[in-house]
Amino acid sequence: MISRGDCNMFLENLVINGCDSIDDISSELVPRSHYLSVNSCPNLTRLLIPTETEKLYIWHCKNLEILSVASGSQTMLRNLSIHDCEKLKWLPECMQELIPSLKELELWFCTEIVSFPEGGLPFNLQVLRIHYCMKLVNARKEWHLQRLPCLRELTILHDGSDLAGENWELPCSIRRLTISNLKTLSSQLFKSLTSLEYLSTGNSLQIQSLLEEGLPTSLSRLTLFGNHDLHSLPIEVYCILGKLTKFGAYPSPTLRSIRPSAFGLMITSSGMPMISFELTKFDS
Repeated sequence: MISRGDCNMFLENLVINGCDSIDDISSELVPRSHYLSVNSCPNLTRLLIPTETEKLYIWHCKNLEILSVASGSQTMLRNLSIHDCEKLKWLPECMQELIPSLKELELWFCTEIVSFPEGGLPFNLQVLRIHYCMKLVNARKEWHLQRLPCLRELTILHDGSDLAGENWELPCSIRRLTISNLKTLSSQLFKSLTSLEYLSTGNSLQIQSLLEEGLPTSLSRLTLFGNHDLHSLPIEVYCILGKLTKFGAYPSPTLRSIRPSAFGLMITSSGMPMISFELTKFDS
């Protein structure tokens, strides 16, 4: 039980786990802390982000509906991770103004979130991970990620329910991109990522044509997984193998044509049925 006297304390870490009696969390009800983790509180419906909290993790709060920031209060939040909050429909409003320090945002199985707040995500955001938030991903052309100059890592794991033919833009600052089960990938999208170093893509229906149309020359690591329509590596991929430090293709049962490289590389398999490859340059 948390008393009102406890709320005057300042803690480094505060973990609230499995508290059935809590339906509201705010700075008046819990002690202030740099790190706040709220896990499996089934009756929690509202959470007001404390202004001093830098890292906030919310897990398995099935009835959480409102996540907000006190009006006019700017928070110090840098990391926000929300997992399995199936009734949450909106992220806090005015994130650019009220959560300007946010560096990492991670959403898992938040199936009712439809869009990001009006005005977009904070400009300082560096890492964005969206896992199985179908309504949100299907409206991603409204994200306007191209406005985020600091974004360096993007992960989207989806269920393939997006509409083919939708175009969307990404900032050229992205260095690490992981995408699975999206229909709307295009070579133009990849070519705009001039800083991309790591690419991992899976279950893509267009993977063969995307590889044939070319990848960013900045790429150093490439992973292909679950691409059942990938039958062979086109010559365009072999042209960049010499620049890669790692290449993986697993599990891709239809991938049968991998030629020994003529570009000073040795390709070795690390086990079947998974096909993964370390690229080791021959000594000259």
